[in-house]
Amino acid sequence: MPGNPLMWVLILGALADNRVTACRRWLIAGLALESLFCVVKVVEYGFKMDQGLTPATNTFFTYYYMLTGFHFNDSGRICRLHAEPTRYYRLNHSGT
Repeated sequence: MPGNPLMWVLILGALADNRVTACRRWLIAGLALESLFCVVKVVEYGFKMDQGLTPATNTFFTYYYMLTGFHFNDSGRICRLHAEPTRYYRLNHSGT
């Protein structure tokens, strides 16, 4: 999911109203922001590892790398949702 909950409200609201084009636009915006975050994190990870700050350094960096790494998973989820937004919504909100 995009890091911003407002983005999800806009995406799911567009799906609920069957506004697929608006949904796709919000998904593209979310994916662009997620991609920018991922690029920044990869560069930042490189700088930190050059300084010897790895997940094995201490508990803080273990959690830091793990929690910020969850965004990479989010980007993949957004790509899947962008492929077929109406199918995703029907599967997850069928009322059964």
